[in-house]
Amino acid sequence: MKVPLDGGTPTAIASGQMGPEHLAVDSTSVYWTTRTTVMKAPLDGGPLTTLASGQDRAFAIAVDSKSVYWTTINSTGTVMKATSK
Repeated sequence: MKVPLDGGTPTAIASGQMGPEHLAVDSTSVYWTTRTTVMKAPLDGGPLTTLASGQDRAFAIAVDSKSVYWTTINSTGTVMKATSK
């Protein structure tokens, strides 16, 4: 959901997601993790994009101008990167 900073009615950006946990936002999109996926959606609504699937407990997420980064908290722990935002 999103809502203007000065208040108003919340607007759904994405629905039907199983346990979205961690969020990152840039000027055009919102990114989030579930236990097994890394997802993206336009801030103004629109089609969802799966950036990574089959992740072993995808967790924290960050974004910069070129890439999306997240961690997995499996038994070894890994920092992951997707370069096509």
